[in-house]
Amino acid sequence: MAAYLRRFYHALTRRKMLPESVAALLENSQMARVLTTLDLTALGVGSTLGVGVYVLAGSVSKETAGPAVVISFIIAAIASVFAGLCYAEFGARVPKAGSAYVYSYVCVGEFVAFIIGWNLVLEYVVGSASVVRGLSGYVDNLFGNVMAKAFQDLLSIDVNFLSPYIDFFAFGLSLVFAVALALGVKESSNFNNVFTIINLAVVAYVIICGLFKVDIANWSIDIDDIPEENKPTAGKGGFAPFGINGIIKGAATCFYGFVGFDCVATTGEEAKNPQKAIPLAITISLAIIAFAYIGVSTVLTLMWPYYLQDPDAPLPYVFRELGWEIAAWIVSIGAIFGLCASLMGAMLPLPRVLYAMANDGIIFRFLGKIHPRFQTPLLGTCLAGLLTGILAAVFDLQQLVDMMSIGTLLAYSIVAACVLLLRYQPEGDEIEKAVKYGHISFFSQLFNTKRIKSPSTMSASIVTWGVMLYLVFVIAAGGVLKFAEEPLFSGEGWAIALMVVTAVLCILNLVVIGLQPSSGAKLFFRVPLVPLIPGLSIFINIYLMLMLDPNTWIRFAVWMAIGFLMYFSYGIWQSEESKQDSGRRSVIYAHTNVAFEDDEEKSNKDTPVKTTIRTIALSTHYLEDFAYQLARRALRFYDCSRCDFSNWYRFACHMRTRQLVFVFARGSSLIICLLLAQSCGGSDDLGFDITLALNRTKGMAVMVDSIHSRWTELKEKIRTEAFSTVAFAIDSLDTMGVPPSQLLDLQHHSAETFAFSDDLLDDVLPQLINYRALVGRINEHLISDVDAAVVHDLPTLIHNTGHLIALLDATHYDVFWRCDLLQEMILELSDQEVEEVEHLIRQFSDFVRKAFISIDHDKLAFEMRYVDAVTHLRLIFQQINQYL
Repeated sequence: MAAYLRRFYHALTRRKMLPESVAALLENSQMARVLTTLDLTALGVGSTLGVGVYVLAGSVSKETAGPAVVISFIIAAIASVFAGLCYAEFGARVPKAGSAYVYSYVCVGEFVAFIIGWNLVLEYVVGSASVVRGLSGYVDNLFGNVMAKAFQDLLSIDVNFLSPYIDFFAFGLSLVFAVALALGVKESSNFNNVFTIINLAVVAYVIICGLFKVDIANWSIDIDDIPEENKPTAGKGGFAPFGINGIIKGAATCFYGFVGFDCVATTGEEAKNPQKAIPLAITISLAIIAFAYIGVSTVLTLMWPYYLQDPDAPLPYVFRELGWEIAAWIVSIGAIFGLCASLMGAMLPLPRVLYAMANDGIIFRFLGKIHPRFQTPLLGTCLAGLLTGILAAVFDLQQLVDMMSIGTLLAYSIVAACVLLLRYQPEGDEIEKAVKYGHISFFSQLFNTKRIKSPSTMSASIVTWGVMLYLVFVIAAGGVLKFAEEPLFSGEGWAIALMVVTAVLCILNLVVIGLQPSSGAKLFFRVPLVPLIPGLSIFINIYLMLMLDPNTWIRFAVWMAIGFLMYFSYGIWQSEESKQDSGRRSVIYAHTNVAFEDDEEKSNKDTPVKTTIRTIALSTHYLEDFAYQLARRALRFYDCSRCDFSNWYRFACHMRTRQLVFVFARGSSLIICLLLAQSCGGSDDLGFDITLALNRTKGMAVMVDSIHSRWTELKEKIRTEAFSTVAFAIDSLDTMGVPPSQLLDLQHHSAETFAFSDDLLDDVLPQLINYRALVGRINEHLISDVDAAVVHDLPTLIHNTGHLIALLDATHYDVFWRCDLLQEMILELSDQEVEEVEHLIRQFSDFVRKAFISIDHDKLAFEMRYVDAVTHLRLIFQQINQYL
């Protein structure tokens, strides 16, 4: 049961593997990087400045907040800025297309990524539906509301949680835009810039014209001055006729007006400088949008009493009531342009998110299937358009806005929580520094009494639990504010005490989180005042969620239930990471069987290469970039401390070394055994000592003792063969849980390895190189055999060297550098002119690329290994420059 729960937890938290550095991500993008900061800002403004400015200001002021809608917009703006800052840091961490879905998949885990992705689908579908509904209302308003009257007479709906009638015009608009996108209509930044300028011009026109008609008395209307027919829906009059509760509810609805800036985050592969442009564009666009909303809501409620506002098209209605018919037409036409731009901004990211999730396998793959002619996810886009049309037809604008707000608020809360978690996660170098603090007690680390600057696994765990508890306490505090509002403001002791306790617990959690050492990862943009800003963002988002209508929660629960049913019945089993994870667990066993046991398969020379290169690339990247580097850096600490311990058990269990053992456990026993090949003198048993300690603590004493005895027999033979044998056995034991009866006979395995070594230059060489790249790496013995093949012409020399580099890893660069073959190449290059050397270097790089392509046509594996090859090339070129 415990093993099953561990596997289930691992499945929920497995991460999408993007092994490239940020520089490599920027270099390897297949999209054209053409968008400037101005383009991204215009995209954010155009996608966001739509229904909020043309519809929400009127509906919220009339039904929810009154003139205090201005305060509601300010609160919503603050919440959006906090969320935008968190999005900006995610964008700086992973400048890839896909918005928060990809960010969370890479940085946090699959289940959180699914929740965010599923909520993004809700955001874009419902957001598109709400924009279509608003657009339908403005078009209808131009023609005297004839469509609304006709639909009301012919297609009325008498259900309290649905629209009064079916809006077929909105349904048709949704299908038209969906089909246009599915047929390959692409986003044009110039088109968007023009529409955004028109949109901003209309907003400026409204504000300027409205200033000539403001009446400050409209902000202080007495309840007695309101006509009797309007009193039932007018509240108590004054600036905040619906009280603080109405202001907060209005803020939850107004928050919708700021949704859309996250589409800027989907352009990570199209921006010229995404790490700088995305955070800047998000911040500037939110500032412009906040100014527009606050300005429009101010003049709107000052021009006309709040209880007389039109909830569907307030701006043209007010101008008509004031006798400015021309202004009403200008605003109506401008609103249609603005809403069209907003609709494009809402619908365009939807195919990207659907494609990303379907391509990762966590939703049905047919939703992301690319049409060969139109190069778009045709079926997924059309189905999304159909769903958008249905929602726009049967729900009214207020219900759509609330549905979108709850999903978006949840996604923003998760993003803020992820920023907290990632900020306090240790990087590779920081874990090395934290090893010496392995004896720190929990309570010392809780308040960081020793002022440790580098995060450790213990500090990261404290932050993880702190964030989880903070979420619980924030929900409790928000519940007190919502459900005990009257007792709280009337001064009842129990309500005040409950509020104080929950508030203190929230603050205490943030203090504990803030005391932990934070990551030193260098990013162009980092959220300031962490953990305060992410903490406030979470609090505001959750509180606004609690203020939404109960029916909205029911509809949201149904949406999430559909998503969870899809994920747990399909996505968790079919995701790409699930398949790659299975490959990583089985590749050692399967590959060795193919290469060494089955004679029939051994005759098929291409099988090991083609079937395992992908998983080899994934596995070796993970090991190289994390566990191996940690293991090497921990050697000095082990050499200094092992003399203090009489046996492996004391070493493994001592407080000082427990952190070190945990570091090794985070990787693979393969890496521990890899240290055998680099040990010297009396420390030949170094890697095995640690492996023995690690496995003994897992309760595998019998199997470890068997491997230990076999290692003693083999240690005098060629180091690589002995290493391969022990590495295979231990990694099979650790990773797959293979029972003793199923392990290969180690003596037979070693003998087969020697047989391969006798004929390295024949057709079996690619198999051996692949095998060694996984469990043994390339050693001096292999390199010297390759040296025996004398190659005189330089292009062939470069080609062969490129093949070796493609399969070597950074851990053996120093061995490879001693290869006579490479020395000959450098000497050959030193006789050439500078221009010729540059040409040969380019040719060298091209040969390496072709070598990868010939090994594996799979693009992902090619990219992963090519990044390693580029690293080698740069190091070699430095040496070449020294010779020149």
